[in-house]
Amino acid sequence: MQNILAMSEKLLTNNSSTRHCNVSDSNNIVCKSVGFDTLKTIWNTLSQREFDSIYGPGVCSSWEWHDCLRGYLLRDRDVKITAAYSNSLCVGILPLVETHQKHMGLKWKALEHWQEYAHTRPGLIIKGFDHKIMAEILSDIFNHDEYGSIKITVISGSNDERLLSDAICSCNLRSIKTTHAESGYIEHSDVCSEDGELYGLGKKFLHQIRRNRRLLHERYNMRVVFYDRSNQSNEFLGYMWDVENNTWKDDAGTSIPKSAAQSYLYTELFNKTIKRGWFLGTVLFCDDKPISYHYGEVYNNVYESLKTSYNKEYRKYSPAHVMRSVLIPKLLRDGIKVHDFIGVMDSGKKQWNAKSYKCTTYMLFANNLSGSLAYSKELLTSYKSRIISDAMKIITKLRNN
Repeated sequence: MQNILAMSEKLLTNNSSTRHCNVSDSNNIVCKSVGFDTLKTIWNTLSQREFDSIYGPGVCSSWEWHDCLRGYLLRDRDVKITAAYSNSLCVGILPLVETHQKHMGLKWKALEHWQEYAHTRPGLIIKGFDHKIMAEILSDIFNHDEYGSIKITVISGSNDERLLSDAICSCNLRSIKTTHAESGYIEHSDVCSEDGELYGLGKKFLHQIRRNRRLLHERYNMRVVFYDRSNQSNEFLGYMWDVENNTWKDDAGTSIPKSAAQSYLYTELFNKTIKRGWFLGTVLFCDDKPISYHYGEVYNNVYESLKTSYNKEYRKYSPAHVMRSVLIPKLLRDGIKVHDFIGVMDSGKKQWNAKSYKCTTYMLFANNLSGSLAYSKELLTSYKSRIISDAMKIITKLRNN
């Protein structure tokens, strides 16, 4: 134990010149801890930016999404919200949740961005891509000895990543980053004409969509209904539940109705965002029976497909693909150019000629004892993962030979 403390103290001493973050030319920025509800008016003003871009903030950056997290997943957690003000105007918000870490018998407190609990496209809530605002927020948090690290995820190659990287440099903080698997998206004009005709897809896939649409029309009188602000009806949630109760997910115990957290999140988000005009639900009916649905949000003029599923009895007709083939022309007509599939790229998304983006998680470490402990733990974890990965590659090669 004494050796561990000595090593950590050495790390701390070596970084003593950066004990506190100092950011030049930002004397007019003041940071303070604030209550969640006090930020409702300004929150979305800061997060609604970079329209029509997959690199801009998604709906999980909105006040409404964070309110849903606060209402269930984070209701019993210690949260810390730091806001930055310039001339009495809020210019940045960093919502964090406290976690407790330990390594080799030693314990410390760490912080994670709320969007770590979102699993959708993240975004920072900072005005004008000004890294000095983020640097001041990080400085304010890390100048309290109790916290050792902060975990934040951003879209790789985005303005948010550049902002965060510059803030880390300004504060002279240690950091470790991890890039995640690819997610998929399409630009509607790449797969659909202004007349609503699909094109640019594989011949076999396009033939299957057209064939299945025809069969569903002929055999089951198929129709597709959209639910948005002009059609504010709770019927959508009922249809969504009907589909979920007849999916393979229900058999596996992972459907929405069997998860209290998911049930709360999607119900509350629907109630909040349909009033704002962001929600867009799609349901495919066969003989007036709901067969498939898309639960979508349009935020910063990007359609996000948060949840989709279909009745397993109709699997051979690929109802989710058929429904998307009706949804895409509508989105294009409505002036929505980008379609985020959300989640890891898979074969189904690739059939739509999906492009890809990645997210990168940054672990930032304070220049104190807790930060040194957190840094050493992450390094060990990183090395261990790399060794396992390299070993698996060697084993695979030997097997193939």
